[in-house]
Amino acid sequence: MGKAIIIQGTPGTGKSTIAERLSKKLGIKHIDISRLVIEEKLYVEVDRERSDSKVANIDKLTEKIVNILENSGKDVIVEGHYADIIPEKYVKKAVIIRLHPEILEKRLRMRGWSEKKVRENVLSEALDECLISALQTYGIDKVVEIDATNKNVEEILREILDELEGKNRKHVPGRIDWLKIIEAEGKLEEFLKRYSKIREE
Repeated sequence: MGKAIIIQGTPGTGKSTIAERLSKKLGIKHIDISRLVIEEKLYVEVDRERSDSKVANIDKLTEKIVNILENSGKDVIVEGHYADIIPEKYVKKAVIIRLHPEILEKRLRMRGWSEKKVRENVLSEALDECLISALQTYGIDKVVEIDATNKNVEEILREILDELEGKNRKHVPGRIDWLKIIEAEGKLEEFLKRYSKIREE
């Protein structure tokens, strides 16, 4: 049976590119959860307020991924925003890709996302939501936190591979605190003023 190497993160952090390249480098299967949901019709409804995105049937999706893992002779890259649905016993590592909120904001705006979606996702990244979710599901020993800010894909892959190979444990969760970093940059007051609006809507 193969195990899942989860690549997770806020939309826009680069997880899809990283997952694809890691899959090729290791010679193992790559599952894009969003694509799987659509291709296998594993959804319960369409969210009209979120660009017709599909709302996954979590039970069926989990069952499908577990079935793939149980029938795989190798590990499998599982990539997605909510990849923490996989039971812990099937997971080798959960890699959380982080990105400075300011850079993330620029990327999402370049994609043409709505103001609300941009603010939701930037705030999610600033508040460590993906990381916290992964830690609650898998515990600190299985979670790796990678800062992708100002790094190319090869640098990021090297850091992930070092963790998978047990060469170091430099990427222990909790090292990245965007609010502290933004404060050190002298931008915290402006950031909080701008992004606190989403809580009021």
